Amino acid sequence: MKKSGQFLFVVVALAVLLILGCHSKVMTRFDEGTEPGATVDLPGAGPRMNNVGFLTPGLNRRVAVEQTNAMRTPTNTLEVYCVFRNRTRYTQQLQVRTQFFGQQGEPLEGPDAWQNVFLGPNTIQTYRTYSTRTDPAYYYIEVQEMP
Repeated sequence: MKKSGQFLFVVVALAVLLILGCHSKVMTRFDEGTEPGATVDLPGAGPRMNNVGFLTPGLNRRVAVEQTNAMRTPTNTLEVYCVFRNRTRYTQQLQVRTQFFGQQGEPLEGPDAWQNVFLGPNTIQTYRTYSTRTDPAYYYIEVQEMP
């Protein structure tokens, strides 16, 4: 009788643990739904206005930014250009796009569509784009290697 009582106790205890274990897994699932956005509180983590950001790691060692600037067109839109230099003996294929920002750094336009830029060995090439609005104050150019 003692053995059957102990066996029954173990079976009941395992059943309770199994039920509680299954219940806790259902209640603590964190792999469903959306994830909250993260804020990075580091200097230089956001877009550097009136500058170029390389999205492909190491691309900035192969391609240099010789010059970047913006000027107003006769219709008061903003014309942005960037001169790239291929620092290698191999053709580099880039994709470049621009986003325009207002006086307080608020996004106004873009990012626009990716434009392809081909750089022959040891050559320079100019990327140019225009805003459609007349109120942009800043721009941010993104560069990635063509997939």
